[in-house]
Amino acid sequence: MVPELRRAWNAAFSEERYRAMVSWLEAEAGVPIPFRISETPLFLSRELTAELERAALEVLPTLTAPEYLAAARRAVPPRWEVPGEDEHTVFLQVDFALASRAGSGGAAGGAALAAADGDLTPRLIELQGFPSLYGFQWLLARAYREHFDVPAGLTPYFGGLDDAGYIEALRRTIVGSADPENVVLLEIEPEKQKTRVDFEVTERLLGVRAVSAAEVIVRGDRVYYRDASRGGREVPIERIYNRVIFDEVERRGLDFGPLFREPLAVEWVGHPNWFWKISKFSLPFLRGPHCTECHFLTSLPPPSRGCAMLVKISAWTTSTSQPHFWHHARVECCLRMITSRSVSIVISVRLRGVMFFRLLFSLLRFGFALEARSRLGRSLDHHLRGCQERSNQTGSILVVPENRAVIIDGGQYGLNLAWDRDSREDASAQRKSLRALKG
Repeated sequence: MVPELRRAWNAAFSEERYRAMVSWLEAEAGVPIPFRISETPLFLSRELTAELERAALEVLPTLTAPEYLAAARRAVPPRWEVPGEDEHTVFLQVDFALASRAGSGGAAGGAALAAADGDLTPRLIELQGFPSLYGFQWLLARAYREHFDVPAGLTPYFGGLDDAGYIEALRRTIVGSADPENVVLLEIEPEKQKTRVDFEVTERLLGVRAVSAAEVIVRGDRVYYRDASRGGREVPIERIYNRVIFDEVERRGLDFGPLFREPLAVEWVGHPNWFWKISKFSLPFLRGPHCTECHFLTSLPPPSRGCAMLVKISAWTTSTSQPHFWHHARVECCLRMITSRSVSIVISVRLRGVMFFRLLFSLLRFGFALEARSRLGRSLDHHLRGCQERSNQTGSILVVPENRAVIIDGGQYGLNLAWDRDSREDASAQRKSLRALKG
């Protein structure tokens, strides 16, 4: 997006330099990296960088407003509500697409995206009150500079930070005033996670080791882990840098006893409740020049007949310890069947690999069911619920009538279509609301 920087990078790029960079990253981290490393950083102009900063900050007033915090209480499933929640999230990831200001789609939109930097604007995709790969990102920035010619005036940091300031900000946030020995990065079998490289770099930078949730010892309100390097000595835990994703806990049927259920004498760095409270659930509350208008399904009036709707179907596994499976050919087959109708729906379901093929079969049947459009609500309800009942997984639906996006997130909240957790409608009324969208 900065043409002269892009031309210089592409001219200097070679597969040999790229492979050397990946090897250097793995040697520095001390572990293999199981995911693909981007061949290039993203070059942003000062103007676009400033707009991205403004767009990210625009969401804060809503997410910290008392009205939103009160509404967000219903986003936390009762079985996953953890005591000791703090006043606001410690971490906030805000994900943007870079879109044409003209807002045109298709080929014209693609051409606009390849145009000058000034033609691009951030559009909010998603946000999460959960940490990211802060350690690995630091190492990756070093790798680009080590193996390619990154101009000295460019920085990967926002807010005026440099390398030293970034590491200090991480230390201040995660370790605080505690001894690093008494701070743990909490995960599920961290040595098996695809993000293990981040855990290793975090320990190198901050002295905070990764500990599996299953190995944490709880006595009363005190929490400990065993230090294998010191003969299994029990070490008190004062702060927990939480990286446990509850989707994986539920998918694997894990139970960590009182760790997430009882009030404990620890400080959560990234309290687990914010994983739910700041998420796709937040999107219908956000308004602004960089936000797409979103609604809960139950809050929408029935659209006019014959309205155009967008379709996409995808399925994948979500565990970071397992590879992601994409079956584009079969998904495209579904798309060809469904796009011939005036009704289109986005379905994404997270599930175990063994359930994937059963889901694909259901999607194919669902496509044929759209031939009889009056059966849309019943068919969707039957297939999605059936998949969730068998796999005990989470599901999401995105319905886009005309220019309005509707985010519906369910599965973990029940097996019917009670997508708006504030709604007291029964299942019959919910299915009626869904059928109203058939157009």
